[in-house]
Amino acid sequence: MPKLGSNGKIHISIVKRKRPDGSRYVQEVRSIYDPKTKNSKVISSTTKGILPPGETDLSKLIPSDGKRGPKKKAALAREIPVITDSRQGSLVQYPLDIVLLVIVLAGLGGFLSCRQIAEYWKLHRPVFKAWFADFPDQDISHDTVRNVIRILGKGDVNKLIEQYTIPLPAKYQTRIFALDGQAVCAASSLEHKSHSRYVLNLFDTDNDMCLQQVLIEEKENEITQAVNIVTSMDLSGAIFTCDAMNTQKKLAEFLLYEKHCDYCFAVKGNHKELHSQVCGWFKTKQGRSAAKEFARIELGHGRTETREISVLPASLMKEFSQDVLDKWAGLEDGCIVMARTKREFADAPEKNSDEVRYFITSLHFDKLYIAATLARVIRRHWMIENGLHWVLDVTFNQDRTQCRNADFLAGVTGIRKIIFNLISKAQSVQEAETGRQAAHKPSWKVRLKTPASAMELFAKLYRHVKR
Repeated sequence: MPKLGSNGKIHISIVKRKRPDGSRYVQEVRSIYDPKTKNSKVISSTTKGILPPGETDLSKLIPSDGKRGPKKKAALAREIPVITDSRQGSLVQYPLDIVLLVIVLAGLGGFLSCRQIAEYWKLHRPVFKAWFADFPDQDISHDTVRNVIRILGKGDVNKLIEQYTIPLPAKYQTRIFALDGQAVCAASSLEHKSHSRYVLNLFDTDNDMCLQQVLIEEKENEITQAVNIVTSMDLSGAIFTCDAMNTQKKLAEFLLYEKHCDYCFAVKGNHKELHSQVCGWFKTKQGRSAAKEFARIELGHGRTETREISVLPASLMKEFSQDVLDKWAGLEDGCIVMARTKREFADAPEKNSDEVRYFITSLHFDKLYIAATLARVIRRHWMIENGLHWVLDVTFNQDRTQCRNADFLAGVTGIRKIIFNLISKAQSVQEAETGRQAAHKPSWKVRLKTPASAMELFAKLYRHVKR
């Protein structure tokens, strides 16, 4: 039997490759017989189109735009707009968009310091040169990388985060957003060298993504920035949570009337009158009899956790504390909440604990499954600590970022949020495709060590979004 492509003739064959959604890529493959290897050698392959799931008739082929390869993936990643370059145009040797792309690709592989990024550039420059015709011929220095990150931090970092992240989140019926501040322990300011700098983060707990950040300046605090961080966000129909520090009347009013979303705020001693009223009603006979309740038991880590939620209508306070209700937008039609967590250690009873916390919310008491809903909201708020802050500090070494320049700190924390969001989306896509728990983020850093693997992730994520 003659071999394919024998006698110097080019053999053309049609190959169908299955996609995750059941459809198939149809490729035209050209090959020729190689006498040295005594086998067929592929000259080229062209994607002709896509067959819908279950179809075999090539007449129903949906046309495609040709080849898929590294250059197309690279172009896809570079299409994302970036912050305006403030450098003098005639002196620029390293285009801002190219440097940003290399920084993100290096970060996906776990190379986060300026020196590591510069070495990543040097090691993989031939690959980038093959992808980008205008890629610089010379290596980059760590000082130039630092300067670019400062430029990014000087601009609107949140626009940068949005451009990479906006297409990625999946749609949920009710999204829960958590707001909390994070200290960058190794970063200080020129005025207070012994004090850490703080970054206020807005976290989408359902999609496991950080959507906004604000660097807390010297004469500012979290309270003054809480409204600013959500100004540009679409929060319609969502539930917004925050800790007691950000439980503020102005924020409640802004969320309810301007952003058209509900809130669930922690209540502690910084609002003494409100705290005493909320706490007191759960101790009364009327409160105990009218409460809607929900409980859940969790086992793990050598302990048993019992989580109990009790919910009362805030309108109970009308007779005695109408002035308190008037101060908080939406509270008169909302609820007051008591969350109790009991922890019992079988092998170490001295560690047993019983913690009680209180909350106010604009969610209506008559809402279906209100107690179970608030149990989920309160539980998911702490994902910003466990799922974002802890991961940034431990996996991405943010806590060890030593700097005193505010622009550099804003830029480097923003880049880490972009990398965090991309890997979070990769995890959710993997879980949707396999039906199993995705690999943890440290494992993803190992998988994305090379530019090709990181660029493949870009192509897959944004191709997944378009489908």
